[in-house]
Amino acid sequence: MEIYKNDDRILKLWIKLAESFPESGFAVMEFAFTKGSCRQMASFYIQWSNMYQAVGWWNRAREKLQLGIKMCATPLPSIYTARDELEATALRVSLKESQDSDSDEGEPEAFGAGSNRKTLGMLRALGRRKMAPIFRHPQGPPGKIAKTPMTPAQKSFEVFMDPTPEANIKVNSTVKKGNRIADELRDDPDYQALFGFFDDREKIDLQLTNEENMSKSSRKMAQCKAPSILVTPIEEPCYEVYGDEDNHTEQSKAPKARLMLKKILVKNSIEEEYAFRLYPKVR
Repeated sequence: MEIYKNDDRILKLWIKLAESFPESGFAVMEFAFTKGSCRQMASFYIQWSNMYQAVGWWNRAREKLQLGIKMCATPLPSIYTARDELEATALRVSLKESQDSDSDEGEPEAFGAGSNRKTLGMLRALGRRKMAPIFRHPQGPPGKIAKTPMTPAQKSFEVFMDPTPEANIKVNSTVKKGNRIADELRDDPDYQALFGFFDDREKIDLQLTNEENMSKSSRKMAQCKAPSILVTPIEEPCYEVYGDEDNHTEQSKAPKARLMLKKILVKNSIEEEYAFRLYPKVR
C-alpha cells in the first residue's frame, strides 16, 4: 500500500470524502496527512489551502502551503504560484472591506423622507420637558418586553393502564448485518474522533407497550384503570362417558401382577426364581 500513498487516485478519494462531509472536511484532510497519505503531492496542500480560503481563514491557508514547501512536495512551482494567488486574493478582499467601511462612514446622519429609519434603543431626553432630540442616536440596548403570564396547560386526555399486563416486549429477531469496516480503522483513535465510534454489535429494536407507565402510576392512575375483562369459566359437560367393565378389570389387574413380580424378584434370587418356575409344586 506504500506505492499508492502519493497517487492521484488516492487524492481524489480524500477530496471526495471531504466534500461528502462538509462539516468535517478539515478533519478529513488532517486525518489523511497524519496517516502519511499524499504528503509528497503539491496538489494536496493546494486543495487543503483552498478549503481554508473559502471560509476566509487566510493564516491557516498560508500555513498549509508552507507545510507543503517544508515536506518538499512536488512540483514546488505550483505551490509558489498558489501562494502568490493567495496573497493577491487576500489583498483584494481587504481592500474591498476597507472601501465598504469608508462608504458606511460617509453616509449622512439625517434621514430623507423616503429612507428607512433605523431601529433605536433607549433615547435620552433633553431639557426640562424631556423632549426627544432631533438627531436621535441609540444610547443603550432596548428594554425588555414584559412577559405575559403563561396559562397552565390542560390535559386533553388521560392515560389508562391495564391491571395485569400480559403483553411482553417483543424483540425483533431478524437483524440486518452491514459491512464491517477494517479492524485497523475501527481501532484507530483518529478515525473514531473524525467519524465517531462504530459499534458493530447487533442492534435490537424494541416495540414499546404500555408497561413504561407502570413505574409512574399514582392514585389517580389507579382510579382510571381500564375495566378488567371477565373470564368466563369453562362449563363441565352435562354427560358422562361409560365404558365396559371388563376392560377396567383387566387394566386394574395388570399393574398388580407387575407389582407381585417385582416383589418376588426382590425377595428371591434369580436362581431361586428359576427353580420355582421349573418346579411350581415345590412353592
